[in-house]
Amino acid sequence: MGSQSGSSRSQQTWRKIETGRFLLFSFEAMDAYLSLQMLEKKLKTDHKRIREDDVDPAFQWIDLHFSLGHDAFSSQTKERILDLAEREANSERGLQGLIIDPYNFIDKASGKELETNYISSLLSDIKSFAYKRNVHVWVVAHPTKSSSWNDSTSRPNLYDISGSANWYNKADMGVIVERKVLVVGDDMIQESKIHLHIDKVRNKDAGKLGKVELVFDADTRGYVERDIKKTERFQDVPEALGVLS
Repeated sequence: MGSQSGSSRSQQTWRKIETGRFLLFSFEAMDAYLSLQMLEKKLKTDHKRIREDDVDPAFQWIDLHFSLGHDAFSSQTKERILDLAEREANSERGLQGLIIDPYNFIDKASGKELETNYISSLLSDIKSFAYKRNVHVWVVAHPTKSSSWNDSTSRPNLYDISGSANWYNKADMGVIVERKVLVVGDDMIQESKIHLHIDKVRNKDAGKLGKVELVFDADTRGYVERDIKKTERFQDVPEALGVLS
């Protein structure tokens, strides 16, 4: 009986893991726009070229792998977020990933608490949940603005994230997403390429420090890796890519 019970538990665990389910809090996107983005990325094509027959199967796949836990542009407390994540983790489908984007939409119940102390407590609670439930958690946080980033040699780092140095101190992995802005006359144009800087890796078996350049591919609605050793000129980047931010 013990062997059969253990085998049954293993099969249940595998069924949860193989679905790859994610709980998504994307506060700055309307549900319709977010669904459209996910549909394009799943089918790897612009929504204008999607065949009607492909829509329902794609949305069934999205529903299987993603659960939305937010209302657009509406704040939620960390307790509400982690409570919903706990319920998803305990559900039949299970949970392997939690995405909070961005941090500043988390409602701080007490206005008297210093932000650095709140962030420390928040990250501790998130890490406790992640380790207990074996769930990978991504938290998107914006940096403070700096005029020095206009210099082509400078960029944000983990200590520039608004609110606390704990964004660096408590993170297991720290990734900076950098996108340059080109000034053309009176216009400011975002480049279609981004640099990912891996600035912290606590567990060396999980990765290494480094940098990668990605360029948005309008045809597949995703990012593709670009060799950063090659000459970096703006005209080398495919034109008019229509970046999805």
